[in-house]
Formats: sequence, structure tokens, C-alpha cells
Amino acid sequence: MAPRLFGVGPTAVHALSVLAPTITVCDRQYRGGATILSRADIQGLGIEPVLVDPAPLARCAGHDPGARPCTRDPNAGACSTVVFVRVADDAYAEYALVGGP
Repeated sequence: MAPRLFGVGPTAVHALSVLAPTITVCDRQYRGGATILSRADIQGLGIEPVLVDPAPLARCAGHDPGARPCTRDPNAGACSTVVFVRVADDAYAEYALVGGP
């Protein structure tokens, strides 16, 4: 069976083999995917991971307002310029925002 990527949500485990080097989240592009970190590694950086769904047309709603990906809305407030895609039980692919908030 082929890996399922579409519509599984930000907390689901996504197949690393099908992740693109650039993903679109909340109408913004994020680049990365090659760096894989554990939750402890991410928290060691002083942040909690902002998990996203890398699927095309994935919903932007439902994120915690204090820890959400950036959007194109200039009035939306603070956003995460680094997001993570869950690729195993305790492994997360890191993606960084292309351009500024």
C-alpha cells in the first residue's frame, strides 16, 4: 500500500519518504525536511514543536494561537517561523519559513 499523506492531520505520523523539500502551510512556504529531531531535541532549543500537516490543501485552522504557523494575514500576530512534521513516534522533520513573517 502507498504511504498516505493527504488529510491525516498535524499530529499523525507522515511518511518521510514522500515529504517534499518545500511544503505550503497556511498559504506560506516552508523549506527543510532533512533535519530530523526528537521532541527532547526541539525542547532543548527552548521551543515546543508546532506540528503541521504537509498535505496539499490541509486546513490551517485548529492551531493554538500562541503556537501556530505563519499566515499571510499581517494582523494575525506572532507565528512560528519553524514548524515540524511528525515522521515517527518521536521524530520530527524541521521546516523553516521562506521569507519573513
